[in-house]
Amino acid sequence: MKKRSLFALFLACTLALGLLAGCGGGNAGKNTGGDSAGGGDKTPGAPPVELTVVTSYGGDDGNRKSYENAVASYEAASGNKIMDASASSNEEWKAKVLTDFQTGTEPDVLFFFTNADAEPFIQAGKVVDLATIRASYPDYADNMRDSMLAAAQDGKNYAVPSSGFWENMFVNTQVLADCGVDVPGPDYTWDQFLTDCEAIGGISMGYFITKKAWDDPAKQAAAVEFVQHMTSDEVMSTFVTTEVTALKNGASPSGLNALQQAAADANANITGVIGAVQDAVSSECKADLFANVQNVVTGKMTAEEAVSSAIALN
Repeated sequence: MKKRSLFALFLACTLALGLLAGCGGGNAGKNTGGDSAGGGDKTPGAPPVELTVVTSYGGDDGNRKSYENAVASYEAASGNKIMDASASSNEEWKAKVLTDFQTGTEPDVLFFFTNADAEPFIQAGKVVDLATIRASYPDYADNMRDSMLAAAQDGKNYAVPSSGFWENMFVNTQVLADCGVDVPGPDYTWDQFLTDCEAIGGISMGYFITKKAWDDPAKQAAAVEFVQHMTSDEVMSTFVTTEVTALKNGASPSGLNALQQAAADANANITGVIGAVQDAVSSECKADLFANVQNVVTGKMTAEEAVSSAIALN
């Protein structure tokens, strides 16, 4: 009798445990994504995101290896995949990028010129401005100086800048010392500067996030994270030697020679840039102006005529 009671109690407990297991959400024996054995108490991870990225870091670009390393580190950290469609920067590449926007086959993230070349897809509403992105991601591009962000014709900023170009005058300090001439310093006056040289610099390229990626819930955060990674102080320092940047803290390139270091030090202290005139005109205007340089040199056209011809196309 006692044995029968114990058996009944054991059977009742077994049935109770079975019922409790059956009420646990229906995951018994199923792989819920928590681990390979189907553990049910882990939150399933978000699936990896594939981002299509177009840049000018083609195979023959000097920064191609730095770009590949930066992409690889992003993929390793995020688990996402970059579908790279980069090519060398030339007029054919520019035309293809613009055509892709017109046909609806634009990438998710684009590294492109921030000048008048970008206006067709900006005016078509195909890329997202920084203010809109920062409304959802306040830290977006917060390592950049806002005063150095390129402004489109509508007055908004769309691209997070990368490295730019610069023009400086270099002096041989030994020759100046031998001649008893002081090297320009912090109290160097504007009049002295105008007398000695003029130096304008700019950042003509940057990262755009397309409207297509922004409106895709699966891609939005990944696109923001990718641009932030590619324009971080650490990654930018692998692309920069002496180039101008908009980084608040400046880049920290390594392995520079004395001339490169002097240029890097000078460019790290700038607070604003003035872009080249050619960056403010249309591609048709620019092409006409460049094509007529030979005509001016050979005397077939005056400089005034060449400029007038280009302006008519702007």
